[in-house]
Amino acid sequence: MNKLISSLIFLFSISCYGGEDLIVSSQTLVEYDKPQVISHTGSVLIMKYDGWYFSHEIIDPVKIYPSIDLTGLEKDFVKSLFEVSVRKSFPKWLSELSAEQATVFGIYENKFDYKKLQKIEIYSIYDPESEKGNVFIIEDNQIHHINVNGKKDKYTNLINSIKER
Repeated sequence: MNKLISSLIFLFSISCYGGEDLIVSSQTLVEYDKPQVISHTGSVLIMKYDGWYFSHEIIDPVKIYPSIDLTGLEKDFVKSLFEVSVRKSFPKWLSELSAEQATVFGIYENKFDYKKLQKIEIYSIYDPESEKGNVFIIEDNQIHHINVNGKKDKYTNLINSIKER
């Protein structure tokens, strides 16, 4: 009887305190622990914890730069922030915008993380000085931007929690 009660308590505690899945698209999900606060403002979803948070939004190619529509180029543009070879294939004006944006994110050649799953690519960068990270998930039809504000272990755990569906 005691084993049965212990087992039920254990199963109950797992179901109450276990992780959740944030389904960001038909291809991608992020496993996360229950946050203290979930907030949605405009097109940004914010998951706030004690001492850190992460936010998620889908990149709109029309809004990356005011008065420049990058529709159809958005995947290559995001890749160009990290990969100089992609940037160099652009016209000069777009290459300069990419270099400028890469600098804003603190992305320098070969100073980023890359992970390829079957259907998605993940580019990310973390700045230990400001304790901020940026993650870009490139799928077939859209790009997700996740911003992490917190210690490096939180950033690393978040990167590792990104899964394909």
